[in-house]
Amino acid sequence: KFLHRVETGFAPAAYDALGWRTVKTSSVLGSVSFVIMFNMLLVSQLSSKFKVRDTTLLIFGLSMAAFGYSAVYLLWARDAAVWHFIFPFFFAVGSFPFLGAPNRSIFTDMMNKKPPLEEHHGLMQAVLSMVSSLAGFVTPTFVAIYCLRSPAEVSSSRDGRELTAWSLFAPVLLLLSLAGVVYLLLSNRIVNDKITVQSDIDLSSSEEQILNENSTLLPQTKVADTPKEASRRPTNEYHHTVAMH
Repeated sequence: KFLHRVETGFAPAAYDALGWRTVKTSSVLGSVSFVIMFNMLLVSQLSSKFKVRDTTLLIFGLSMAAFGYSAVYLLWARDAAVWHFIFPFFFAVGSFPFLGAPNRSIFTDMMNKKPPLEEHHGLMQAVLSMVSSLAGFVTPTFVAIYCLRSPAEVSSSRDGRELTAWSLFAPVLLLLSLAGVVYLLLSNRIVNDKITVQSDIDLSSSEEQILNENSTLLPQTKVADTPKEASRRPTNEYHHTVAMH
């Protein structure tokens, strides 16, 4: 949950660097909702109307987030300009809609392509949600302990940054995820957003059957009898000429 990371560090960093108190900090944090809503609508239009692939949206979101969180570490410093705090913050948070929906869509598609997971869709989605929720609890504590500098530490540092080098864990993990997605694309594991999975389970005989002209799924047409076959018909067969006699 990188969103929790930047929100946790924004208030104390802005207070120490810019002297912002509750009102200004709350105004910026509240405006994040409009940024996320706008980008969600943008992602929806790009996906449904312009048919942009999920992998393309995910790659853009990962790149955008990595740039944003790197800028947060570099620009959040004491006595910095206001835009040094606002621009990286909105840029990092604005990447969330490009990550959430496309990532879950690819995850669901991958499960659909794995026969062993056909009966465990609900479990897998629940595990994904639980891990995401766990990150939401762990990240604020990690940021508060390891990523934020105290005012004394900021004063004694040469760069005057509000965050420690531990804050770079966000862009590093994002770049690793980006490299993984690119690797899957280059290795043809993801082709047009369709996950190609090699399963060890053998197909059933019904799935291995190839439809042909003799298949029962196709309409059967009656072929006229040859003279030889007609001569083999039973002699007591009912015929309309017999009825006339």
